[in-house]
Amino acid sequence: MSAQQQVLIQESIMEGMQYMQAQELDMAEEAFSAALDQSEAHFGEAHHITRRCLEYSARCIMTMKNYELATPMFERLVEISENSDSENNKNENVEASMATVFMDLAECYRSCEGKEEDAARAASRGAKSFEVFKEKMEEEAKKPPPPEEDEDENEDEQNEEEKEDEEEDEEEEKEENKNAKWKL
Repeated sequence: MSAQQQVLIQESIMEGMQYMQAQELDMAEEAFSAALDQSEAHFGEAHHITRRCLEYSARCIMTMKNYELATPMFERLVEISENSDSENNKNENVEASMATVFMDLAECYRSCEGKEEDAARAASRGAKSFEVFKEKMEEEAKKPPPPEEDEDENEDEQNEEEKEDEEEDEEEEKEENKNAKWKL
């Protein structure tokens, strides 16, 4: 994918977010749909950027209270995320994202007649995803922090290296002076 195409996708996403903030939902949905189409064409449907575009688009449509249209989009998002490989999930906190997706899906189901059981299942899966996310965060918190480089230590090392270099230069200069005296 060219850098220019990636910039176009990012611009469409930003445009959609700006429209969402301004409550111009039709315009937001149009921008998110454009980003989704571009991302699917260039990255494929399982790529994390495509999934994010699908999530934005579905959430915008849900905000417009068009639950019948948003529901299959959230269901598709769940299916893609569950079937995608870990390579497509790198650098992304999938559990936290999926927790919110399941909660949004549960809201869509609750708003659709006859989907109460589906809503309960989606809410339960959202809670489980959140618990997995929470456990991972607790495990991360238990890990010791990476060692910080001490600036004073770095300065001391640098000063030592400079002193060694100066001493070597002085020794070389003395040696050159000694050799120069013998040549006279």
